[in-house]
Amino acid sequence: MRPRTNSQRVERAFAATVMAVPLLYFATDLSPVPDVWRFSYRDLVQVLASAGAAAAFLLSYRVSLPGWVVAARSVITASLATLLAALIVGEVVLHAVDTMPYRELPNTGRHLYDEEVGHVYRPNFTQTLQTREWRQEWRSNSQGVRADRDFGPKPEGVTRILIIGDSFTVGDQVAVDSTYPGVLQRLLGDRRFEVVNAGVPAYGTVHEARWLAKFGARFEPDVVVLGMTPNDLIENPHPAAVISRDGALVRRGSLKRVPVFEDRQRWYNLRGHFERSMVHRAIENATQASSPYVHRRAFQVTQDSASIAQYELAKRYLLEARDAAHAMGATFAFITIPFLAQFGELGEGLDPTVFGERWGKFATAQEIPYRDVFPEFRAHPAPEALYWVEDGHCTAAGYALIGETLYHLLVEEAETLGLPLKSQ
Repeated sequence: MRPRTNSQRVERAFAATVMAVPLLYFATDLSPVPDVWRFSYRDLVQVLASAGAAAAFLLSYRVSLPGWVVAARSVITASLATLLAALIVGEVVLHAVDTMPYRELPNTGRHLYDEEVGHVYRPNFTQTLQTREWRQEWRSNSQGVRADRDFGPKPEGVTRILIIGDSFTVGDQVAVDSTYPGVLQRLLGDRRFEVVNAGVPAYGTVHEARWLAKFGARFEPDVVVLGMTPNDLIENPHPAAVISRDGALVRRGSLKRVPVFEDRQRWYNLRGHFERSMVHRAIENATQASSPYVHRRAFQVTQDSASIAQYELAKRYLLEARDAAHAMGATFAFITIPFLAQFGELGEGLDPTVFGERWGKFATAQEIPYRDVFPEFRAHPAPEALYWVEDGHCTAAGYALIGETLYHLLVEEAETLGLPLKSQ
């Protein structure tokens, strides 16, 4: 039976619109790869389920149903239509008040798969990196590290400092000379010192130790410094979780042949439009704010078994990095870099200071020069200003403070590290 009144026809039109949205959300999330029909079973189930639900719902308008079913259908249609309208209006409003200067660009192309490490940088690669907050012209040298020059055989009389770490070390968000290795180079001042920034995003302590053992000797370092962050603890147990595929960092288990980012840039990809929307960003931020802190085990005052295991594994890889440095004739030091969340409320039973304190005790026991950067950040008048709001990594001011803290560590430990520096 067809709708008999105008109100029923309008309701059915609204129902068709709102039921089409989830169907298009799943059905347009495909990769147009030549000669490949990438359509996983999960994708198929989602499309069929949404298509079946839409068909059943719309066909219900053609049959006679009890009054209470018709009323319930009307409520469902009105609720879904209201939700869709609210999302659209919310997106318009958020765009109207948004002040970010850029739109995000694909961060692909610069990574290569490496069997031992997982992923490394593509040598001699140039790329524009851009998020909503910052824009940088990025390049790697022929040795596969972020640098504007190559590091050939070490000149006589030069002391070379090799810094390994993750995204906080490579510092994509700022110019290369504003990263903390770049700041250290400037503070050291003269040509007797060369600082190599060997940071790579998504590295844990395990990756840094493996990278150092495989590639470190080519730089002839005199000192190796490892920059550790709290997320190393959850990355170390799964060293092969993130690899490079088609120049992008992806999860090893991903079925996608092309990077998800490029996949969802297609004009017809509704899921991509939603994931780039301001509404999605707001929902994600609210969800994260209400969820337990993902790195909570790094800051547990009373450690559970998982936290203890994570620390022990990180200690193992840190010592492997130290031994690799010693094997190539270099001394070794490390620092811990704080996350923005450490300056807010972490949750019950969590203390932002314990990460650095535990590593301080370990460093003392192992006689490894060490410095926790957290106290320096906390002493800053506005620690939050040392980080990008959305990106979460440091601004130039934050990286400058890390570089200064590292410089003071090297000066204080110059004799232990064999550095030609004098205490000030």
